[in-house]
Amino acid sequence: MTALLIFWLLVILTTGALVGLRVLLDDDPTGDDGYRPPASHEVDTFSRSGSSWH
Repeated sequence: MTALLIFWLLVILTTGALVGLRVLLDDDPTGDDGYRPPASHEVDTFSRSGSSWH
């Protein structure tokens, strides 16, 4: 019974450590976590840049 308890404790601790490492290593700000650029830098996709004027 003690061996089974130790086994499950190790499984839980190992899973927690792996999830924690995954969170630390996957720090891509443009990932699937809904990253949006700051509101102070709004981008107008239809605005003309200076080079498009003739």
